[in-house]
This record gives sequence, C-alpha cells and structure tokens, in this order.
Amino acid sequence: MRRVLYILGTGIALTLLNMALFRKVLPWGVTPDAPLLISVYLGFSFLRGTDLVLCLFLSSLWDVLSGYPFGMHMGLGLFAFIFTYLLKTQFLLETPLSRLFCLAGVNVATLLLFVALLLVFSVSSATVPYVLKLALPQMGINWVGGVLIYPIFDRVGREKSVRSNLGL
Repeated sequence: MRRVLYILGTGIALTLLNMALFRKVLPWGVTPDAPLLISVYLGFSFLRGTDLVLCLFLSSLWDVLSGYPFGMHMGLGLFAFIFTYLLKTQFLLETPLSRLFCLAGVNVATLLLFVALLLVFSVSSATVPYVLKLALPQMGINWVGGVLIYPIFDRVGREKSVRSNLGL
C-alpha cells in the first residue's frame, strides 16, 4: 500500500508541477509526460490490479488538468501500460537500461497513436505537424524524466520488498 500511495503522490505532484511550472520554464511547451512515465514504470513492475487503476487515475487527472478531451490520455496511458507489460513479458526485459529503451519505444508507439487519434478526431489539421515537430524534444525530455524518477521508484519498491521479507 505504501508503494501505491508513494507513486500516486508523486504522480499527482508531477502533474501539478507540470501544469503550473514546467510549461512556463521549459522551452517550446515540451514537458515530461508524467502519466506516460508512470504507466511504463507500472507496466514493468505490474503486481496487482491497483497498478492499472493507478495508471488510469493519473492519466485521467492529466486529461482533466490539461484541457484535452476526457479519455485521450487515459487511453494512451492504458495503451502504454499494456504495451510495456507485453514487451516485458515477451522479451524478458528486467534491467534498468532495458526499461529506458522500452520507455523510448513506448513513447514512439503512443506518439503514433496520439497522431492517429488527432487525425481522426481533430477539427484543425494544423495540430498534427505541430505535434510531429515537437516529437523529438518530447521523447528526449520523457527519457530524462525516466532516468530521474525510475531509480527513486525502484528504491521505494526495494524497501517494500525488504520489509515484507522481514515480516514488517
């Protein structure tokens, strides 16, 4: 339970920081995609159904605060979670470096899905070139975000497993 609360608190804090601060400080409006980072982490460390619910909650919070249509990022977060879980189980990806490569791959896959959704549902066709122009900086900042927060999440997960092994 401590792990879930820690990831939930971190996800909410990252989302609020993103909406309030990062958009004004970072260039071109490119900010780390907190639900994507957390969805990939939870897909890698999938333990129980609460991880999926946590992923959906944080993605829907991102939808509500960012102004996108409700369900857009929730669907992308669910896709990222399932895609990461399938990659992990099919290719036995367990190392931190493989997690970062998986983050890059999932980032590309969600970007392609996002562009496809924009092409189907967008009123303005000018948004797709804008999204594609910012794709590389977005992937880079997501990768840096993964490098920064995944070791912190891993340490919290290890503390939990050590405590459960000791019976605490």
